[in-house]
Parts: sequence; structure tokens; C-alpha cells
Amino acid sequence: MSDLDIDALIIQAELDSHRWPRLLGQALKQQRAELDALRVTNKEKKMSNTESVNSMFEIATRTKLRFASTKGELSIEQLWEVPLRSKDDFNLDVIARSANKALKALTEESFVETTRSPAQTKMELALDLIKYVIETKKDEEDTAKKRAANKIEKEKLLEILADKQAGKLSELSEKELQNRIKALET
Repeated sequence: MSDLDIDALIIQAELDSHRWPRLLGQALKQQRAELDALRVTNKEKKMSNTESVNSMFEIATRTKLRFASTKGELSIEQLWEVPLRSKDDFNLDVIARSANKALKALTEESFVETTRSPAQTKMELALDLIKYVIETKKDEEDTAKKRAANKIEKEKLLEILADKQAGKLSELSEKELQNRIKALET
């Protein structure tokens, strides 16, 4: 539940409490406490995601986890150097598909046995790490695109500003221009 949803619930509860003050006064306090607890839980989830990612990378490096690719097995460090897309089959998408296919081959659906084999757990970790690298690279790519668009817009705005300033200077009389030139020389 997002903070906006929580705020909407608080507002609704406050509106309801104005209609039924005696009955809902205590309920509103209880609902606020529950919503505050939800906010704390959401913050904890965000922190636990970071801890989870750190844990995944720690396990991968300690167990020397490798990722199959068309150019051989790759370490987690080398995975960061693989492009998101490429014309040949050496990219993160192909590596992720390969890991997913290997995981599906290891996972035989059983309705009685629910335990996972060590190989299955290792392949799930590999796929999660590949997905994390892909998402991170996509976020970085989006940020770079936004930065480039902002740079282009800033250059256009600076060009327009320079044109406007030049226009103001060209409107000055000959005498005003000579006075400004003399002021700059001294």
C-alpha cells in the first residue's frame, strides 16, 4: 500500500469521523495507528530489499557463482560489463533467457514434494541477480537519456537567451555602444 493510499484512507476516516464523532472517534485513532504501522512496514520492506540484494551478491561472490554465456562462463563482476542489447547473442537478455530455461529444466512440478534442490536454489539466485543487473542498467540508461534531453534543452535555452541579449545590444545607440566599449577598456 503506497503512502498516497494511506493518506486517502486517513482523509476518508476523518470525513467519516465528522459524521459519526462518538462512534468513530476511537475507530479513527485505531485506524491511524494501523496506517502508521503500515508506513513503518513499507519502510522496512524498502530496507529489507537492500539487505536482500546485498545478501544475494554476498552469496554469489562467496560461492563463485558463474553465468553461462556465448563467450563462456562469466563472474558477477563480468556480468556488469555485458550490454543490455546487441546484434550478436552476447547480451543480458540472452543470458537471462538461458538461466530461465535452465531453471525450468531443473524445476519439475510436484504437488507433494515442495523442497528445492541446491541446484534449483543456485539457479534461482543466478536469475535474480541477472534480473537485478538488467533493471539497474535499464534505470541507468533511462537516467542517461533524461540527462541528454535536459542538456539539449539547456543548450537551446542558452542560445535563445544569447539571441535576446544580442538583440538588446543591437538596439543600443552608437554613442551608448562607444561608452560601453570605453568602460570595458578601462
